[in-house]
Amino acid sequence: MSNKRLNIFSILFYLYSAFKNIFVFVIALIVAKPILGIVITLILVVIVLVRYLTYRYSVLDDQILIKYGLFLKKELHIPYDKIQVIQHNQWFFLKPFNLEQVILDTASHSDSKSKVDLRVISIDAGQFIETKHAKSAGKKIPKEKDSNYSDNCFYRATTHDMKLFAATNFSFISAISLITVLIFQLFLNDKKSFESINHASFYFVISFLVGFMILIYIVGFIKTQLKYYKFTVHSEDTYFRISSGLFKRKVDKIPIDKIQNIVFIQNIIRKMLNITTINVDLITENDDENINNGLLIPFIKSQLVYEKIGQSFSYVCSKPFLSFTSYKNAFWLFTRNVLWIPLTLLIMLFFIRDYIFVNVLGLAILILIIFSVLTIINAFIKSKNVEISLLPLNKQGIVKIKDVHLFNYYTNFVQWDKIQSMSLKQTYFMKKYHNLAHLEINIRVGEHAKKIECRYLKYDDAKKIIDWYKLS
Repeated sequence: MSNKRLNIFSILFYLYSAFKNIFVFVIALIVAKPILGIVITLILVVIVLVRYLTYRYSVLDDQILIKYGLFLKKELHIPYDKIQVIQHNQWFFLKPFNLEQVILDTASHSDSKSKVDLRVISIDAGQFIETKHAKSAGKKIPKEKDSNYSDNCFYRATTHDMKLFAATNFSFISAISLITVLIFQLFLNDKKSFESINHASFYFVISFLVGFMILIYIVGFIKTQLKYYKFTVHSEDTYFRISSGLFKRKVDKIPIDKIQNIVFIQNIIRKMLNITTINVDLITENDDENINNGLLIPFIKSQLVYEKIGQSFSYVCSKPFLSFTSYKNAFWLFTRNVLWIPLTLLIMLFFIRDYIFVNVLGLAILILIIFSVLTIINAFIKSKNVEISLLPLNKQGIVKIKDVHLFNYYTNFVQWDKIQSMSLKQTYFMKKYHNLAHLEINIRVGEHAKKIECRYLKYDDAKKIIDWYKLS
């Protein structure tokens, strides 16, 4: 496979990349000034064609060679042993032609320059690259099999679990919150424009928001099911291979030796429905979005979590030999840390009430009251679930940290040798108030540090964890 051109389907991907950010602008320009719009469109198409025609790749025995450029010819040499991650993507219209997209990440930079995107090549070429990369790393050569029917299937998602997961995806709330804030800003900044609005019109705005929220929820539900269609995890010798997607079949890899931390996650609804998400924090040379963002299993029955993960990481099933929880009266401390925000806003609304539309003022107060109640409930749940434990593993051990953030339950498992540092934080008032402290554990994720915190422990308890870390 020497000096080959990418498959002609690559032109579609190049065109998409060229137009995706300016599509609306180009359409508007064609409507307003047809000749200018058509000229710009033709220029972009010519650029895409030149890029396609001047791009060559060679899959050699010792490296991948990329040649590109029209006036300034460039060569990119990629030895197989320098490749960190190989990602395979396959859109539904490529499958009948045995074609796929292959992304090579050398992790040589902290940006997109470390990635080489072979837009559309044959599956045979992709498999050849995988084989050469495995040989260069001294790993077992991957078998050429359909990703859905491999003998080493670690986990295969059920349709029922996928629907529960999609139905409990509340990421749309952030978009709704932003829209609500913008509407309130209009009311606050331009009261005169809304003085003539009657109650019916105001309720129409509220109904519109609710309808828009339902629409976003439905779109998110469908999008989640398409994204995780036939989600499957296979366990290879040195990595997990993850495949999912209906229209775009995506295959990712999670190297086992790069796993820093295993995290079990549940929001409060999924906890009641017994659905758990399993994430892993990875150590990589850069923040690599091609390693599936550390998502190992998006949804799995809670009863199966320890059984499945225990197959590869037996320590998660171990019983702790040392365990501590937050101070017994930490509830009011967790409440105090957040409740001051809605209380401050309520006081501000009281002083500017004469300058705000009446209906908006009432709705703002209602939202702040609801937020305050949710804050108190979250603080209560958090105070009952914060826990840090030590689990046995060879001569060292594992730190298990349980915590709650915004109605999301987190359980972290960190091996001793993966911990970058541990530290204690204690204010003057924490020392005076029953001698409490915050314990911070830092691990490396990507090129950055991730902080895992266990708050309001007894100082003596936190010190025992620190002593274990220093002496292990």
